[in-house]
Amino acid sequence: MKSAMVIGLVSSAGMLLAVSGSALAAPFTANNLAISSVTSTGTFNGQAGAVTIREFGLTSGLSGAFNGNTIALGSTAADPVRLTIGSSTSSEGQLTLSRNGQYLTIGGYNWAAGVTSPNGTSIGASFNNGTGNPDVRRVIGRLDAAGGVNYFEMTQTYSNSNFRGVITQDGTTFITSGVAGTTNNQGLTGGVRSFDPSMGTTSTQLTPNAVNTRNVNFSSGDQILFSTQSGAFVGINVVDNGVGSLLPGFAAVTGLSIYDFWQADVNTIYAADEGSIAATSTARGGLQKWVRNATTGDWELAYRITSGLTAGLRGLTGTIDAGGNPVLYATTADAINSTNGNKLVAVIDTGAVSSFVTLAIAPGNTAYRGVDFTPGTVVVPAPGAAALIGLGGLLAARRRRA
Repeated sequence: MKSAMVIGLVSSAGMLLAVSGSALAAPFTANNLAISSVTSTGTFNGQAGAVTIREFGLTSGLSGAFNGNTIALGSTAADPVRLTIGSSTSSEGQLTLSRNGQYLTIGGYNWAAGVTSPNGTSIGASFNNGTGNPDVRRVIGRLDAAGGVNYFEMTQTYSNSNFRGVITQDGTTFITSGVAGTTNNQGLTGGVRSFDPSMGTTSTQLTPNAVNTRNVNFSSGDQILFSTQSGAFVGINVVDNGVGSLLPGFAAVTGLSIYDFWQADVNTIYAADEGSIAATSTARGGLQKWVRNATTGDWELAYRITSGLTAGLRGLTGTIDAGGNPVLYATTADAINSTNGNKLVAVIDTGAVSSFVTLAIAPGNTAYRGVDFTPGTVVVPAPGAAALIGLGGLLAARRRRA
C-alpha cells in the first residue's frame, strides 16, 4: 500500500519538494542496483505508466535478488505532482547515478498514469501542438540515499515528444536529453539541454545541430556525451564548442541503435544496442565492445556479446570486479505482454564468447527501463581516465564498486 506523500509548495524556481515511497520503502544500500520499471494499467501501450524504482541486492557479480525496497513515484490524479513515462516508449525512463554518487535521476511527465500519450503533449501555451492537449510539464525526479524524492519541473522543453535522460554532477543542476515534435519548435525545445532549477523552469539547449538525442552522460573531463540514432550523429557523440560531434570511428559502422553506454577505461566503451542479436555481418544488437585504436584515435567495434540473450539491450551500467574484469548489467529489449515483461541481465566480459545470465524477468505489462548503482555507491575514475586524448579519449569509467 502506498504511503501518504508529503509535498512542499512549488517554489518560484519550479522545484517541488517531495518525499514519496511505498510502505516498504527504506534507505538504499550502497553497491546494489536500482532499476526503474514502468507498469501499464491495462494493455501495454502508449498510455502513461506508473514508475517504480526497485532495489536489486547483489550477492556476487552474476547473482542477487530484489530485496523488497521499492519507491513508487507520484502517478495518480490525487498526487500533488506526478512522474510517469510512456508505458511502451522504450527510450524513456533511463536511470543514472550522479557523479558524486549521492543521487539517482530520472525524467518523466507530470501526467496521471492511464492517460494516453504523455509525450504527445505540449509544454506551454507558446509551444502548443494545436491538438487541444493541456500543458504537461516535463519533470526530473531526484532520489537520495534515504529514499527521498525531489521533483523539478521544466517548461519549454521536449514539446510534443520524448523526455529521455537526465544526469547531474551533485544534484543541483541537470543535463537532459530527448526530442521535440517536428512541428513544435523542435530546433528550440529538443536535444541535449542544461537546466538549473534555481533559475526557474526553463532550460538551455546545448546541441542546436543534434535535436533528437537518447541517453546522456559525462566524460572524465566533465564534457557531455550523448547517444542518438538520428541523422549524422548515429552512435556516441560529444558536446563541444556549442555543437554535438560524433566520436571518431562510429560513422564507419552502420546499423547502430545504441541507447545507454558505459566505459571501463579510457580505451574501452561498452554500448547497449537494441538491434538484432543474430550472428550476421550487419546485426548490431546486444552488448557492443568498442576499443580505441592507439594509432588513429578512432573507436573500433571489437565484438558483440549476445550469448544468453533473447533480444538486444537498452539500459546499461558497469563496474570492474576484483579480478579486473568488466561486469555489465543491462535491461533487455524483449517484447512486453500480459504474461511477461523484459529482463535484467548481467555478464562478466572475458571475451567475445562470454555469456549473459538472467537476473530477473519483469511481470506482465511491466518493463524494466533504466539500471544503475544505488545512491551511496562510491564513484571512482578508472586509472588514467582524467587524461583527454582528443575526442577519442573523452570518456571515463563511471564507477567501480567499492
